[in-house]
Amino acid sequence: MRKGIIYLIILALLSFASGIALGIVWEKHYTNTHLPKILREHFRKHPQRLKPTRGKKQPQEMLLKRLEARLNLTASQKEEIKRILKESKEKLKEKAKEFRKELASLREESRTKISEILNPEQKEIFEKMLKERKSLFRKRPFINRER
Repeated sequence: MRKGIIYLIILALLSFASGIALGIVWEKHYTNTHLPKILREHFRKHPQRLKPTRGKKQPQEMLLKRLEARLNLTASQKEEIKRILKESKEKLKEKAKEFRKELASLREESRTKISEILNPEQKEIFEKMLKERKSLFRKRPFINRER
């Protein structure tokens, strides 16, 4: 009876290990045979995705290029549109700063209201949660905090 259980366990482990091995072999085979065909087809349809992107173009630059291509703009029109787009970008930046400040005050207001209805033990936990969230936010290097 005991040998039967041991054999079943060994059989289960062997079938599990063979499944992993088969999966690895199949993945290697698929990536070496099928995936290159799929990628070739994809890049044949979308050749612009093969071009290296050193830096994203600003939306204003992309809009100006589209306008140039479709509207056949004169040099003076291009300069005027550039000026307009630059002004609008600056205004948008200002509005975004104001909006972020307003959002921060709304968050603080809601935290204060929540804190008012909590008992002391809950307040302590709530403050700890906020500190943890703040520390997580600071650890993310990809966020531009200078806005």
